[in-house]
Amino acid sequence: MRPGRPGRGRRLQRRTTSCSHRGATPRPSRTPRAPAELRDLWAGKTVRRVNGEGRKVEVGTYPRPGQGALDLWLTCSSDPRGFEQAGALGLHVLTGLLFQQVEGLVPRVRAYLVARR
Repeated sequence: MRPGRPGRGRRLQRRTTSCSHRGATPRPSRTPRAPAELRDLWAGKTVRRVNGEGRKVEVGTYPRPGQGALDLWLTCSSDPRGFEQAGALGLHVLTGLLFQQVEGLVPRVRAYLVARR
């Protein structure tokens, strides 16, 4: 942005920004469709988004990724439903042992593997 042109940067940002939190749905309800959208973007397809001015726009990735397939991970902790959801969506799981014991992780991993099949 050049000096002496107040407001120009904000106008440009409203036109080009498609990541808006206005009207955003909670993460658990977005999770099931997010992997498919990410894989489509990775494959060179576009997705429709609403930009900062409220207009629907096609969004894609540039430059094109060099890696053929995209490995997706879902962060899960103590809720077994997160592990099941990751398995059902074909995602990998990232978890930690800060607030859980290895023995408590066994049923969650089992639920993940059952859902992954």
